Amino acid sequence: MYKNTESFSKVLKTRRILEVYEQKIITTYLTFSLPMNVIYSNKMKEQWVYEHFTELYLMRAENGYIWLDYLEDLYFPKDVLDYSFIPAKNMRNIQDILEFTKEKIDQENYLTIYIDEYYYENSEYYKKEHRPLQVFTYGYDDNEGLMYSIGFFNDGTFGKLNILYDDYKKGYEECIANYEKFAIWVELYYCLLMKVKDPQEKYKFQPSIFLSHLKNYLLSYGDESQLRPEIQIEMGNKAIYGIKVHDEVLKNLYRLLDGDYVMDYRQIHLIEEHKRLMLDKIKYISECYKLDEKIESKIQELGGIVNEYKDARLTYMKYMLIENDMKTINGQLKNQDAIRKIINIFESERLKEELLLKEVYELIKEGIGEDNLL
Repeated sequence: MYKNTESFSKVLKTRRILEVYEQKIITTYLTFSLPMNVIYSNKMKEQWVYEHFTELYLMRAENGYIWLDYLEDLYFPKDVLDYSFIPAKNMRNIQDILEFTKEKIDQENYLTIYIDEYYYENSEYYKKEHRPLQVFTYGYDDNEGLMYSIGFFNDGTFGKLNILYDDYKKGYEECIANYEKFAIWVELYYCLLMKVKDPQEKYKFQPSIFLSHLKNYLLSYGDESQLRPEIQIEMGNKAIYGIKVHDEVLKNLYRLLDGDYVMDYRQIHLIEEHKRLMLDKIKYISECYKLDEKIESKIQELGGIVNEYKDARLTYMKYMLIENDMKTINGQLKNQDAIRKIINIFESERLKEELLLKEVYELIKEGIGEDNLL
């Protein structure tokens, strides 16, 4: 899953750019996608991801709208990153955000902070609306007056971009002055600092951890202690876990047919992303423990499931763009034929995936041996 990055790490008197990998593997939510840019930047940590992003959870708001995400704890990358948060009340004491950011980068910390999108040139809300936006920063250049960042462009794409010092400073000052008006995660996690732990030390994949998560996924097991604090504050603690989340998504797809706006593109995107990640993990384990003969046919069948969910995602995206004059994928999907097609995919693939993964679980457990499960 790791690819060589063309990025570089360079130190000059007035410039510092940390090595970063602009990953496109985990992209649904910034909570996970931004730290993954740091983890993937170090080849020694590439095995870590195979232990994560296996379990899912889903919660339903009072109005029926659903929230779907990976079941990962607040400090999920702690094995490979020094990972710490600075809440908004502490960030308010910082006199110069530019110097603060540059100091952290000089100490080899990547960081995210919230700025006001009103000052974010790449946003559709630039000079129009005040909204908080989490920005990932990995470098600075005093000569050009730029912060090197990764974030969203105004067309919805995600990638590397530069932010003028003046916009960065104004965006920070406006947002920190009004943080109490925004969602709880802005207050709790106003700044996130990330630094690779022991950069020269290779992280060794533990198959027992993956199997434990896979078992929980198949049993639809989980409990509220695994839910992130901001989720419990915003949504409560009643959740559906594991493979059963597909049944809830399916229920909401049927509600879409009735014009009930209770879900959006993100849930379909994450489901397809989850299938791709699952397939990558199983392929990796098969290669490492030479299980090809036992598991090859199962991998091919899982590949077929991935393709079906990819078709569901692309169908959803296509018709959202058509319905919005190619401007956005946000909003309610209304095309009845598209919704029915996606429903058919969920109904046909859900049980197929469960049966296959149960077989794969047993084949891996048997194939890698007890010594590797300690």
